[in-house]
Amino acid sequence: MREFDAICPPPVREFSAADIKHLRETLKFSQPVFALHLHTSASTVRKWEQGDSHPTGPALKLLNVIADKGLQAII
Repeated sequence: MREFDAICPPPVREFSAADIKHLRETLKFSQPVFALHLHTSASTVRKWEQGDSHPTGPALKLLNVIADKGLQAII
């Protein structure tokens, strides 16, 4: 069982609209530039920050990696 636990990826945490905006502003990025790094559109980032939708899948994973390890981890 330990071997199985060792290869399981850590759980990804959810990000609130405020969390996403704070992360972007900490990086000093505009919405379009942040979107480029996440391989999504600026309108998607805007919807996340307004709480109209929430990141899922790969976008959520990228947000977690950036928050935990910094932008350099994905460049």
